[in-house]
Amino acid sequence: MIEADDPETLAAIEGLRLPDRYDIIVGPPGWPQTKPRALNIGLHYARGDLVVVYDAEDVPDPGQLRAAAARFRARPSSVACLQARLLIDHLETNWLSLGIMAQMPQAF
Repeated sequence: MIEADDPETLAAIEGLRLPDRYDIIVGPPGWPQTKPRALNIGLHYARGDLVVVYDAEDVPDPGQLRAAAARFRARPSSVACLQARLLIDHLETNWLSLGIMAQMPQAF
């Protein structure tokens, strides 16, 4: 999702000539301009039985999506969300990574 007040990013994305399987969604003006808001707007357009969210810096395991689909099939229909284990690189050099890990009770 692109914010309505970000014409530079929209122009750059439109210049990529993405395949038809991609939708460019311009979110209506509003606050806060955050990832959760973008996810809420984007979820309205989601298709299929399963939805996955990655951050730009994520490097998922090649079998992660198949493993998640299998786990959903093995769970009751009341299970609506799965969280994969979070692996953070560069803990010794990146203060942001340390902060993220500090929020996780099982991290240390």
